[in-house]
Amino acid sequence: MARGRSSEDRRVIEVFITPEGGELAERVMEEIRTALAPFTGRPGARDRHELARLLDVVSGAATGPHGEAGPAKAP
Repeated sequence: MARGRSSEDRRVIEVFITPEGGELAERVMEEIRTALAPFTGRPGARDRHELARLLDVVSGAATGPHGEAGPAKAP
């Protein structure tokens, strides 16, 4: 970051990012994106299938195999 007087009003001090600061910010943002990708990216087909299976298990456990309240019976 750098600062300097405004060309329009010499009483004002402007703060701005330098080219080096911009490059650093881009690198940091890329590292953040990479670190968060496993948590924010779209799951693959295998993970979606597993999620659907687990949701079926949880849904069945909450309502029972025929929609009645209570746990699902094991097949």
